[in-house]
Amino acid sequence: MDQKQTPEEMIAESISLATNFPKLCRQAVAQLGIYFDDAQYWWVWNTKEYKWQSTDIYTILNKLDTTITDSANTIDPKIKSMIVEALKREGRKNKPKQLDWRWIQFKSNLINFQTNETMKATKEYFIANPIPWEIGKSDKTPVLDKMLDEWLNNDKMKKEDRRHVDYLKELFAFTMVPRYFISSVPFLYGKGGDGKTQFLDTIIKFIGRENEHSSTLYSLELTNFGTYDLRKKLMCSVYEVEKNDIKKFTNIKSISGRDGNGKISITKKNCQSVKEEVYSKFFLVGNAVPVTKDMSDGFFRRIIMINFPNRFKDIGDVF
Repeated sequence: MDQKQTPEEMIAESISLATNFPKLCRQAVAQLGIYFDDAQYWWVWNTKEYKWQSTDIYTILNKLDTTITDSANTIDPKIKSMIVEALKREGRKNKPKQLDWRWIQFKSNLINFQTNETMKATKEYFIANPIPWEIGKSDKTPVLDKMLDEWLNNDKMKKEDRRHVDYLKELFAFTMVPRYFISSVPFLYGKGGDGKTQFLDTIIKFIGRENEHSSTLYSLELTNFGTYDLRKKLMCSVYEVEKNDIKKFTNIKSISGRDGNGKISITKKNCQSVKEEVYSKFFLVGNAVPVTKDMSDGFFRRIIMINFPNRFKDIGDVF
């Protein structure tokens, strides 16, 4: 409603909206930013985090009651049914544009890492993965470099065996891009207390915890709904991979290899399946080098073994 309206005008408009469901829903879709996608999933624009986030019809109805009008009586089954139908139709029309995958979002700003173009993040584009940091003025990261070097190397190593910290820093850059553009799956292994979990926590802190999902191989490969939680996620941490745990690798190979342009069927419980691109980067974590029956080239081309050779005293989290 217009804040400049008189009380009488506001009441009249509220009554009008309460009885004119198409008008009410058009206003709600435009004002709140509501999208009902082709797979019948609901999305709403988060004005604080500058992103589209998945939601449900009850959250949308509550927003409609508190933000648009409280006179629509959305509790009444018949009225609710008509409002939901109108929201579906108007929400389907409100499809945001797809951005090229080279655009990365830092808070409210988007930057194309290929062209260096920048623009503001708005609900005009279907964006869902803001990195919760502003772009800095320097590319120097001395504290991070020191931590990575301590995790990767030790004084007993020969000079030619020492690994450069860029080896791990590249994974930070790889993870924040909304596409699986390199067919690689890092496997972090060590005997425990070696920093690999702290390394993953550092990446998660960098990309934002809402952009990460933790799972298991069993859930990803052997359940019907395990891949749904990867939707619009930048990273998937797979912890506690046992030595003989890699028996099936189908979904991980399909997603990391971008089979079918990276599109796989994902299903939410009690909802229909949808086929779309999943770009969540997999990080497998275990205490030993895995044994697998998958001897295919597709498996060995993807797995990158990263050893964490040191042991550290437990003094708490890095951040």
